[in-house]
Amino acid sequence: MPTGGGKTVSAEAMIRGAVAKGKRVLFIANRKQLVAQASAHLTRAGIPHGILQGDNTRSLDAKVLVCSIDTIAVRGIPDDVALLIIDEAHAAAGSKKYRELMFKLNRVPVIGLSATPFAPGLGKHYDELRGPLFEELVIGATIRELVELGNLVDVECYAPADPDLSGVRTQRGIGGELDYSETQLAEAVDKPQLIGDIVQHWFKLARGKQTVVFATSIAHSQHIVTEFIRAGIAAAHIDYHFDDDERAAVLDRFARGETMILANVGLLAEGWDCPATECMILARPTKSLIRYIQMVGRVLRPHPGKERAVLLDHSGTVLRLGFATDDLPLELDDGKANASARKKEERKPSEPKACPSCKFVRPAGVHVSRIGIKAPGMIGVMAPLGGV
Repeated sequence: MPTGGGKTVSAEAMIRGAVAKGKRVLFIANRKQLVAQASAHLTRAGIPHGILQGDNTRSLDAKVLVCSIDTIAVRGIPDDVALLIIDEAHAAAGSKKYRELMFKLNRVPVIGLSATPFAPGLGKHYDELRGPLFEELVIGATIRELVELGNLVDVECYAPADPDLSGVRTQRGIGGELDYSETQLAEAVDKPQLIGDIVQHWFKLARGKQTVVFATSIAHSQHIVTEFIRAGIAAAHIDYHFDDDERAAVLDRFARGETMILANVGLLAEGWDCPATECMILARPTKSLIRYIQMVGRVLRPHPGKERAVLLDHSGTVLRLGFATDDLPLELDDGKANASARKKEERKPSEPKACPSCKFVRPAGVHVSRIGIKAPGMIGVMAPLGGV
């Protein structure tokens, strides 16, 4: 189910049903922030629960426990668990901690929640389970369906820059997806000219819009923030080194509109919700469809006065992977070699192109003229950059 599609609400309904039958439920996440968000949701919903997460652990005798997978790996879990719900379940296949938990509780039903359920190995067979990691994919709704219903907003994409990545090698990450080497990537894109281009195009295409930036490294993120501040725009950087209070303060200032630009590397890619955010600057090239969809998902939630989101792609990603609101390859990956090829084939029809004049990204077959772009199904007419 896509970002904003109601994954947590669906989990709430499942939890209520299980508890009504006297069952014990674990809701498991892989980030402290996600544990806190799930706990807050259950509190608002009036569902008593405990927490199993580091120093925040409490009420372990509750029928419902919101857990950190890292804490579970160290402390274990109660013996009477009847249902596991895994948040951001696309991470399960690449995580030894998740796999070992599922192997141990191989008779306990497991429900995975994810906006990107096509991670390598989610449908892979394991002898310990006598079957696949996840057996069936249930599709609640597609991104396009939710956009058409008004539950999500559509995205205008611009591709002002496509950096030279010819010297950046590709490597397989923890989750099994191929992506660029982060060290080499940072060297390729953390350059004054490229950062200046980011600021320039934001002023032309998204000035005044709450904006989240995804950078390649902490230093890159900080350099982008420095340039925005130099241009007179309130901007801030956030990363995993910040303690809970520092992190909360930065996010709160952004949510109140005191900060216009919020830059990070990957901290905000999952589980962070700020519907007022209208623009995303993608300064981190990626080959990972999962990473791309998760990042763009941060700006898809509707908000009063927000008709659509704006994506300023300074990474060339939209030209490689297509529009983030396209229909996705909704099938469980069995871990076999041909799965990635199938995924590429399913994304191929987009073939987006950037207008050489205004940098607006158009679908294949849509023609561009000096006065703008217009095509059936597209949003309005986009003026060339020089006329903005």
